[in-house]
Amino acid sequence: MFQLPLLSLFGPRRASAPKPARPARTEPYALEAAGLTATVSRKPMRTLRLRLVPPDGRLLVSAPLRVSDKAIRDFIIDRRDWIEAQRARMARAPRAVEPQLVDGEALPLLGRTVTLRVQQQGSRASAKRLGEGTVLLRAPAGSSLAQRRAAMGRFCAKELLAAAEALLPARCEAMAVPRPRLKVRAMRSRWGSCNTRTAVITLALSLASRPLESLDYILVHELAHLHVRSHGPRFKAIVAKQLPEWKARRKALNGTDATE
Repeated sequence: MFQLPLLSLFGPRRASAPKPARPARTEPYALEAAGLTATVSRKPMRTLRLRLVPPDGRLLVSAPLRVSDKAIRDFIIDRRDWIEAQRARMARAPRAVEPQLVDGEALPLLGRTVTLRVQQQGSRASAKRLGEGTVLLRAPAGSSLAQRRAAMGRFCAKELLAAAEALLPARCEAMAVPRPRLKVRAMRSRWGSCNTRTAVITLALSLASRPLESLDYILVHELAHLHVRSHGPRFKAIVAKQLPEWKARRKALNGTDATE
């Protein structure tokens, strides 16, 4: 017998539209985990990375874009004993003394010690080299420490940029990458960053008080990101090829800064 097909009174069912993927957070945010507060930054990376920043052991976590907050909390909790031990070590470490920028003060500059000469002169604070081992800071009478620090910051940024530009050509050739544009700015939680889309490397102003070996290591690290965006085995192999002693340089640079 011929049988008619069964028809639904409500018409054919429509396939439900797939739910749009939840957009990954791009701005850093605070996350609580068993009494610990971490600042989480989402990045295009494969593994979770934890860092403590001196002097108080501020907790920073770099996380892949799609990993869950629960996974991040578990990651922090698993390392709680290590975090507390590192914070205790940082608390015992001597605190760095902020320069007061007075006449005759000795200051570190790219691995050398320079003597600061201060003159009360002009209407705006500025600094320049007087020679290989001397820096002249001109500041108006009654200038504040903040004004003098701003002038020294501008001077140190120029010195750091010049030193980096001198190191860059040989490193770019050896690593087979196009020459990126360099910038310098004050950064509290990192030594450098690389925008792989625009090929811009940003260096932390605080590198000006570190040896040239540290600057060279950061350049190699950031240039390697032009090949690999994450910090996985391939990335480390690229860095190690250029700097077999890169771990020692990282340790010397970070000091009491702890990374897991």
